[in-house]
Amino acid sequence: MWPALTWQSSAMAWVVLACGVLAILHAAISYARATHVAPHRWLRFLLLMRLLALLSLMAAAFQPTLSIQRQTPKLARVVIMLDTSKSMGVVD
Repeated sequence: MWPALTWQSSAMAWVVLACGVLAILHAAISYARATHVAPHRWLRFLLLMRLLALLSLMAAAFQPTLSIQRQTPKLARVVIMLDTSKSMGVVD
C-alpha cells in the first residue's frame, strides 16, 4: 500500500497561512526594491531561501502526517487427515 499524507487543519493554521502569504508578498516586494544593495544573483538566492523557510513554517502549521500501513500476507493452512482404522478395510 502507498504511503498517505494527511493534513490536520485548524482555525489557527488558516491564520498562519494568511500571514504567510502576506510575508511572502512582503519578501518579494522588498527584494524587488533592493536592486542596488547586492547583485541580482544574490538577491534571487536570498529570496528563494526566505520563501522556502516561510513555506516550511506554513506547512508545519497544518501538521502533516505520513501514514504507512503494511499488510502481511496470511499463510493458508491445509489439514490432511488419514483414516487408518479397521473400518476402512471393510468391503461394502
